[in-house]
Amino acid sequence: ITRFVNDMLAAGKKRIGFVGNYNHCQSFYERYAAFRMAMLMAGVPVDERYVFCNNRAEEIIETIAGLEELPDVFICANDFIAGDLVRDLFAIGKSVPEDVLILGFDNSPESRIVHPALSTVHIHTQVMAFAAMQLLISRRHEPSLDSRIVHTETELIYRDSTRLN
Repeated sequence: ITRFVNDMLAAGKKRIGFVGNYNHCQSFYERYAAFRMAMLMAGVPVDERYVFCNNRAEEIIETIAGLEELPDVFICANDFIAGDLVRDLFAIGKSVPEDVLILGFDNSPESRIVHPALSTVHIHTQVMAFAAMQLLISRRHEPSLDSRIVHTETELIYRDSTRLN
């Protein structure tokens, strides 16, 4: 997400929002925190009008329809929210990427069949599975170990939903 925010800022896209209930789970919160941190580090204020702490499509579209102007970019907590957002924007006469750019997260199969295809962040599930197994094995051998959080590498995948020009 940090790389994506920096890429968008370098392309002149300063109004960047976030869609998704960051209180839903740890991974949504980490994605939201990365967005805010990247904006802070770049010295660009986050416009709170474009931050929607919600996963429900009906409420998101209602909020978007009430905006005077759209942000340049929406970062979504996952691909399903991003796909709903593409559909809802289309329903109110807006298009992606012409009116707003959208990034999803998870590289779900749906990210490739939504039109336009979603830019997304791929999580290497095999690496996550291996790390989880290693944690389980170490916990079994040493039950007194402190809990740990493991982060794995991700890959930013650009597709049509963030096409510039």
